[in-house]
Amino acid sequence: MIVLIIVSNRQYGEWKPLFLMMLVTVQNGKRLEIFSLPHRRSIDTCRCLWFAQTKEGASRIIDFATLTGAVIVAIGKYTGVFSNSKSMVNQFLQAAEQTNELAWELPIGPFFKKAIQGKVADIDNAGTRSGGASAAAAFLEEFIEPKTKWVHCDIAGSATDSDNFGTGAMVRTTIQFLRSNEKGQ
Repeated sequence: MIVLIIVSNRQYGEWKPLFLMMLVTVQNGKRLEIFSLPHRRSIDTCRCLWFAQTKEGASRIIDFATLTGAVIVAIGKYTGVFSNSKSMVNQFLQAAEQTNELAWELPIGPFFKKAIQGKVADIDNAGTRSGGASAAAAFLEEFIEPKTKWVHCDIAGSATDSDNFGTGAMVRTTIQFLRSNEKGQ
C-alpha cells in the first residue's frame, strides 16, 4: 500500500489570527501551541501522518513537504532528508545517489526536540530560528508511532528550478527506493 501525503503550500488570502497563540488538540491526543501561522501546513501534514498509520496501517512512511525555507539556507538545492530509521534512510539515500538526485541527511536530535516543547501544551509549531528544518522535522516526528519507519524529505530547496518551475524532486529516488524494496534489497 502507498499513502501519498500532499499538503498545499498556498497561502490562503490575508487571514490573520485573532489571537497571538492558539491551543489545539490533534488526533493523537497531543496538545499543540500554534504560534506560527506560516507553519500551519505542518499540522495538516501531521494529520496525514496520523491517518496513514492509524487508519491505513502504514508501517513505513515517506513524506515530502516544503514546511520551512530553512533547509535552503542550510543546503541550497539539496533535499533535506530526516528519519527515525537508519536502515530506511540509508536505502533512500542510496536510491537518491543511483538516480543522481541531490539529497543530504540532516539531524533531528535532542536540541531540536527540546526546541519544540511547548510552555503550555505538549509541543509548539514555532521551533527555533537556528536549524529550522530540523525543528520542523522534529515536530513531524512527534506524530510517528514508535514502530513506524519514517523518512521526511524537505523539498523547499529542490522543488523548483531557477525559473520557479517544478522539478519533480525525489520522484526518481522514490521510484528507485520502491523498486529496490520490491526486490527485497
